[in-house]
Amino acid sequence: MLAWQMRCAMRMNLSRSKPPVRFTIFRSNYKWDTVGTALFLGLFSWFSAGLSGIVNATIAFDQVVHNTLFIVGHFHQMALEGIGFAIIAATYAWLPEFTGKKLYSDSLGKWHIWLTFVGQMGASAFWMAQGIQGAPRRWAVLPDQYLTLTHISLGFLAVLVAAQLVFAYNLWTTLRRSPFDDPTAVRVHGGTQAD
Repeated sequence: MLAWQMRCAMRMNLSRSKPPVRFTIFRSNYKWDTVGTALFLGLFSWFSAGLSGIVNATIAFDQVVHNTLFIVGHFHQMALEGIGFAIIAATYAWLPEFTGKKLYSDSLGKWHIWLTFVGQMGASAFWMAQGIQGAPRRWAVLPDQYLTLTHISLGFLAVLVAAQLVFAYNLWTTLRRSPFDDPTAVRVHGGTQAD
């Protein structure tokens, strides 16, 4: 009975929130650059992790997933994507402001954001699935019955690591550039001032 009530409550809340979201984002001049994409995906991830937190707060479900990989998946989804995307967006937004150097590649920034999102959402989803099946947390080696899902989640973690290498390359190249390398910058008394 509780699951049915939860589904009805979530449907009612989601149906109320669709028109404002549609009118605020899709009919606005929202910039879908690296920073805007990171903030949007961070909010989406925070919302979806919050839903799994609400479900986890029920006593009946908590007895099933307590001290399992479900908790690990929920935490990493909330921490990396909810909080991490805000930090990443701030880095992409403020690094050019603080250094006076234009970001090396906005395209690489978007690749980084999307690969991070796909890698972490996939890993978290498989960890949560393993937790529902009873996979214990804080074990160095899981029992063989969880091996398949563990290998799939490792593939998503490889995508996540590759995304962070793209991030490091983009930042490293941005910091190594001279402000004079930016062809769109306007020269002012020996310095540069971006448009």
